Amino acid sequence: MYYYKMVKSMNIRCLGENNRGIVLLITVLLIVFIAVGMVAFLDIATIDFQLLQNNRYSEEALYIAQAGIEDVIARLRNNINYQTVGTVVPFSGHQYLITCPQPNPPKIITSTATLSNGYKREIETSVQVFGTSAPYKVIINYWKEI
Repeated sequence: MYYYKMVKSMNIRCLGENNRGIVLLITVLLIVFIAVGMVAFLDIATIDFQLLQNNRYSEEALYIAQAGIEDVIARLRNNINYQTVGTVVPFSGHQYLITCPQPNPPKIITSTATLSNGYKREIETSVQVFGTSAPYKVIINYWKEI
């Protein structure tokens, strides 16, 4: 007690006496750090969501392009001389473009899927068709994405 009175009489301030402004400063800094962290988290979450959405569209276009190849193979099973150049087929709100121009084996089939939002995927395959009557046997030589 004597020490406190002596310090007070000398007009020297003790720690803890009139430090009320520091709490406000710490609180403001803490709120700023939390806000910066939340903005960074939301930015990362938004980028992650966009990547997932792009992957979904890309896979959807790939499946539609595969459906185009399967469509041509099904037509070749019924008609060994089937050929087409640039046939656009609508497919559940989207479309695929199929080409099978060669009348002689091996037939090269391409299918380009285009989604309504502009995503595209293209597949090429080479097939050989055998048989004397329908349904003809179709052998796939290769199947690749272009």
